[in-house]
Amino acid sequence: MSIPFFRYPHVFAQQRDEILAAMTEVMERGAFILQSDLVEFETALAGFTSAKYAIGVANGTDALTMALRTAGIGEGDEDGHSGEQAGLSAHERSRASPDVVGDLRQTWSCQLLRAHGR
Repeated sequence: MSIPFFRYPHVFAQQRDEILAAMTEVMERGAFILQSDLVEFETALAGFTSAKYAIGVANGTDALTMALRTAGIGEGDEDGHSGEQAGLSAHERSRASPDVVGDLRQTWSCQLLRAHGR
């Protein structure tokens, strides 16, 4: 089964005006880091997912690093994932030993398989 890459240009074309207006507004305010937009996003995401809290981070590597640390995975632990760069970088930060499993061309997602029994 072949899973195509996400079609960013297609989605952008559908929401072009809305995206450009939001980006322009942020740029004009100079509101790049820890501004009201982040608080609004976190509040909306928590509500949408029915979670008590939500945390916005800069990128997928930061999100995976937080997930590993929250799960208590760190130095001396070994876990498996599909081997994409963000996952490998997160493992380096957490000091866990990555064990690449599966064929990245077929999995396309990070699946943490806890190999250390905690």
